[in-house]
Amino acid sequence: ILSFRIAGAEISWMPIISEAIIGSAAMTQNDWRDRFNDRKKGKTLALLQPRRFLLLVFVLWSFSALLTFLMWSFGARVVLLLVWFMAIGLFYSEFRRVPLLSNILVASVSASIVLFPLALRQSAPQVWIIFLGVFLAIFGREIIKDIEDLSTDSNHKWTLPLRFGERSQCVTHASQRI
Repeated sequence: ILSFRIAGAEISWMPIISEAIIGSAAMTQNDWRDRFNDRKKGKTLALLQPRRFLLLVFVLWSFSALLTFLMWSFGARVVLLLVWFMAIGLFYSEFRRVPLLSNILVASVSASIVLFPLALRQSAPQVWIIFLGVFLAIFGREIIKDIEDLSTDSNHKWTLPLRFGERSQCVTHASQRI
């Protein structure tokens, strides 16, 4: 909403809602993909209800594709931004072993929602400052989440806390604060 205000544009809710549905589809797919590892964290819904959960993943992605198709009235740039969100969401889980890539992908997609005014052909360079701020906040949150998941992520994905170990001063200090 802030980026629309800064750009002096009317708030367009449909692209924002579409991005939220795409994000839900991506998170649900990730929960499906990680269901065996998430059991260690006490998250068992996808594991205990596999058919229903997979149906939910399919419905959310289908709805995401439909909404993205309907966004043509907003222009090709909005559609391309939504297709980029979908592509990252569909393949995010496959990048969990590439150093820092999953953190960067989550942060960039989360921050990209503020770029909608630019996709709607508004001119507002200040929006990039908001993008950077959101990117850094989400990236930091992802690192903190990796610290929280330190005991369950080994042999499942590559994270900075796993790389530098449990005894790393920054990991120990951060986990004490949590």
